[in-house]
Amino acid sequence: MFMQNETLKKAIGKNIREGRRRAKITQLELAERVGISTQSLSSLENGLAFARMETYIKIGDILTMPIHMIFYISSPSEGRFVEQLRFLTDHAN
Repeated sequence: MFMQNETLKKAIGKNIREGRRRAKITQLELAERVGISTQSLSSLENGLAFARMETYIKIGDILTMPIHMIFYISSPSEGRFVEQLRFLTDHAN
């Protein structure tokens, strides 16, 4: 069974925010480099929205963060990465 969308969004957002902070870049800089608004990036980081897979790939490239780390879930009971990735790919805008 898939984890709840809200839980998944929050986990993805946390991973993006942590990756951005490790890279020492601002939301504005990352948003500009990805080609999205700062509001959209903020929504992603706060777990309020999903993005297109292409957006996650760009974020990963800019942050030198493997794509699987964007979708990493630390809890083993919730860590069905392949299922979650398939779900996101199937339901991308």
